[in-house]
Amino acid sequence: MAQTNTIVDHNPAKQEKCYIQARGFFFAAKRCGRTEICEESGLNQNLLIPECVNIAFSCELYFKVLLYKNQEVIREHSLFNLFNQLDDAKKKKISESLKMGQTQLKSLIKQHSNLFNRMRYRSEFPQYSGSFSVPLQFFYQLAESLDKLARELIDIDPYPITKIYIDNLQGSFEDF
Repeated sequence: MAQTNTIVDHNPAKQEKCYIQARGFFFAAKRCGRTEICEESGLNQNLLIPECVNIAFSCELYFKVLLYKNQEVIREHSLFNLFNQLDDAKKKKISESLKMGQTQLKSLIKQHSNLFNRMRYRSEFPQYSGSFSVPLQFFYQLAESLDKLARELIDIDPYPITKIYIDNLQGSFEDF
């Protein structure tokens, strides 16, 4: 098992920033999941890999938001390890919101715990190549559930805070 490092400070502002990033990657996954026709070729634009990377990373960040509330957050990328660090009450809320038993939920998360790495590095490392199925609907539902739980715990309205965050970025999108 890989060694993990601990973030030693508990900073509510960091928790909110982590939430905003989680939400941003969740929205990015949704955008990648749209079916669009490429103007040059007239073919469907396939953004499945970026969609999987973004949805998995959003879930990772949402788990970290939930873990900020009760303890120091471990620098961990395994969705299964992050899920296991949640207290039982949070696990129960997630399982109830997804309308599935905790055993099934834990099994799905464990089976696809490494989705980010598997999709992000599939062209670079042979162990990540090959075909496999990704339960995207499950990941979207999980991210939605985690988003709702995070908003309840940190009492955040995602829309004004996202606007403030974007307004405070250095430069503008027109600079690119």
